[in-house]
Amino acid sequence: MESFDAGKGGAERSTEQIVRELMRRGHEVTLLTGYCAPGSVIEGVAIEAASDRRLKTASSVRRYRLFVEQRLDAGAFDTSLSVTTLAPAAVVEPRAGIYSELHRASLRWQASAAGRLVRWLGQKLSPKQRAMLAGEHATLGSDRVRRWVAISRFMRDQMIGRGVDPDRISLIPNSAERPTADAGARLRVREAWGLSDGDVAFVFPAHAPRRKGVVPLLAALARLKSDRVRLVMVGAVDDGLRRLAERGGKAPRVVWAGVSKDMGAVYAAADVTVLPSYYDPASKIVAESLLAGVPVITTRTNGACDLVVPGGVAGVADDRWRGRVIDDADDVASLARAMEELTDDAERSRCAEAAMAVEEVCSMRWHVDGLEPELERAASH
Repeated sequence: MESFDAGKGGAERSTEQIVRELMRRGHEVTLLTGYCAPGSVIEGVAIEAASDRRLKTASSVRRYRLFVEQRLDAGAFDTSLSVTTLAPAAVVEPRAGIYSELHRASLRWQASAAGRLVRWLGQKLSPKQRAMLAGEHATLGSDRVRRWVAISRFMRDQMIGRGVDPDRISLIPNSAERPTADAGARLRVREAWGLSDGDVAFVFPAHAPRRKGVVPLLAALARLKSDRVRLVMVGAVDDGLRRLAERGGKAPRVVWAGVSKDMGAVYAAADVTVLPSYYDPASKIVAESLLAGVPVITTRTNGACDLVVPGGVAGVADDRWRGRVIDDADDVASLARAMEELTDDAERSRCAEAAMAVEEVCSMRWHVDGLEPELERAASH
């Protein structure tokens, strides 16, 4: 992976959980990364980093790819897994998505035509961005890659669109570990958020708020008629977002909860998780929310929507909705309507009950059940 920081987002947490599950099954694992944050360790795992600095330049991106290729060519490993398209391996499971598709999608969450132009020019002129796209292009055509793993149908379609043979792709939906919280977490956290018993807490936990749809979310909040709704922003936010929330009188309905290292307690206090992403391969937040029994509102451009819709994942017989899925992050009216519907206590309770049905296909154990044969299959070639 490009960088390993145990305190960061879903891709890092997922990778660590995959590593731990493989070790639990008796495999010896070495983690190759471009950069390892101080203090980020996994007991029993050798972590080798290409550099003591993050990948911030074109040369660092190329150096990371070369480092991985040289270590794999040394023949010390029976098989290999890459969770990024920047570096090839026997099996590639791009957990952060396809970079060329992410770049295209990133133009959508710019506030103006001028902003989109600046973003587009920045992508075209940035040496680092060009190096990343070149690395991805090389991986997509690499003979080293024997199998591809898509963590959602959304990602599978993107892989096919980039020329990957569908017969080389296995669909293994993204998974998570069930969040835990103590018995008093809900009351304690909601009191800290300043919520009353009748408030409905729509939690927006986002590492990259604009990509995850914070602007249309705030616009949808302004349309809601119910005075019970509170939007809880979990994560780092900038002054621009605070000013945006103040427009139209939305600020009193927004709770700025800040960064939390105890997401189990956050889910315990939440009534609904809302994540209207513009681009998300398969948000781990969605899987964690459902495992915690919290309904989810998200978009078709979040691969994890498979977990929310009836029949979205093979092996889940329950045909009930586990929240709401809207087609377009910019469809503010549909987003507001979905939030209004889940303000209803009975409907929210039905979705929460249905959420528990995904447990069997949402655990990291289940994910590795599918991933392990792919690694063994690649090793036999």
